[in-house]
Amino acid sequence: MVANARVGQSNTVAETAGPALGGLLLSVIGPSWLFALDGLVNVVAAVLQSRIRVHEPRPARREAGRHVGHDIAGGVRFTYRHRTLRPLALSVHVWFLGNSIVTTTFGVYALRHLGLPDWGFGLVLAAGGVGGFLGALLAPRLGAVLGAGRAILCGRALIVLPWLALALLPLSATMDLRLGLPVAAGALFLSSLAMGIEDTNDISYRQAIAPDEIQGRMNATIRTANRVVFFFGALATGVLMTLLGFAATIGIGALVFILAAAIVLFSPLRTVRHEDETDR
Repeated sequence: MVANARVGQSNTVAETAGPALGGLLLSVIGPSWLFALDGLVNVVAAVLQSRIRVHEPRPARREAGRHVGHDIAGGVRFTYRHRTLRPLALSVHVWFLGNSIVTTTFGVYALRHLGLPDWGFGLVLAAGGVGGFLGALLAPRLGAVLGAGRAILCGRALIVLPWLALALLPLSATMDLRLGLPVAAGALFLSSLAMGIEDTNDISYRQAIAPDEIQGRMNATIRTANRVVFFFGALATGVLMTLLGFAATIGIGALVFILAAAIVLFSPLRTVRHEDETDR
């Protein structure tokens, strides 16, 4: 779990510096040069990643009559028949639906509804990076003290608060920037803090409970479903924003997060710990 937390911390360091620098550069050099710079950074990242050398045994040949479809089906069966992985997967799918709603809405909400300047929006995103870093820092300790299930539940419940606050507070572009900016930054800070707590414990528990030979298929099953949910959630969010407005759409996202937390609360997942390996 500590290794997963360190990966999360490394990611959020970059996510903290990137948005703040991006907001500044957008004001200084404009969007066209900023996109070009972003492309160059991705080329550097690809070169660095290509230099990573991994030595692992070649997988055994499949038995006659078996194909990749059997592997996919095996991953689906293992994930959704497991007594604790099933609620974990369902909860994270619902969480991704809520996240697709709030993240699709937030950029437009902050820039149009709150009227944040480019540099201000960059600072808000940077605040989210700081929250994610602290969440990943706290995650191993919370997982050890509370157990994996309760730590995940803690993150699932905490993320409801900032989005519910944004949905209910009477905020608009006419308010003083000195109020709108810290409110938006605080909301993203708390949301990312919750994500840092739950993500590390979520991934670490999956790795602890699943046999090595099923790890890839189990994670692929959950991740694929998550991205499908996010895709359709983002499409639906555009319709919701058009019909209901920003605040109501964010409120719907908060309600979806409550459902994700409830799945954990009322399932065997709530009481599991990272050291549990009884189902392996």
